[in-house]
Amino acid sequence: MFEALMPYFNHHAQIVICGTIAQYDFPHAPNRSNRLPKLLKSFLYRFIEIRSFALPDHLGSYPEILAEVGPLVSQDLTAATAAS
Repeated sequence: MFEALMPYFNHHAQIVICGTIAQYDFPHAPNRSNRLPKLLKSFLYRFIEIRSFALPDHLGSYPEILAEVGPLVSQDLTAATAAS
């Protein structure tokens, strides 16, 4: 996906990546070239800042997130069930 988006990144852009970047080079995928070095070179020469996070970093916030998002999800599921 990054290859498709690279032309749209400004110099000094800031990108946030969640989780699966570790799988981006697909080391076990058959017949696929490793595009990661070319991608990193593009980031380097555009001075792009990459920040990452993963779900385990935020497990302490899970109760608050669930309390806020849970009712919204329930409302949407209730509305979808009523509409069908």
